[in-house]
Amino acid sequence: MAASLAKMPVVKQLFETANKILGYDLLELCLNGPKTELDRTVYCQPAVFVASLAALEKYKEMQGNGWFENQSIVTAGFSVGELAALVLGNALAFEDGNKS
Repeated sequence: MAASLAKMPVVKQLFETANKILGYDLLELCLNGPKTELDRTVYCQPAVFVASLAALEKYKEMQGNGWFENQSIVTAGFSVGELAALVLGNALAFEDGNKS
């Protein structure tokens, strides 16, 4: 999970921040498992949250400077995706999303 995105500096920073908040190496767990641990809700939900925001960072990069911020008017998500949508919409801090 997130292996291709982990090379981006902004994504590395997301995972490093999450690691400090969560108290474990989320990126290591995402990349190397074990899957039985990653499948547990306590690890899976933070992984999906951070990986969702990592994917959005890649999308922003692909669209070019400022395009995403200037074109997006609505965000939405389901379950833990709602937290990622709130962070994207600047209604929730990334740090607070990791604590939820």
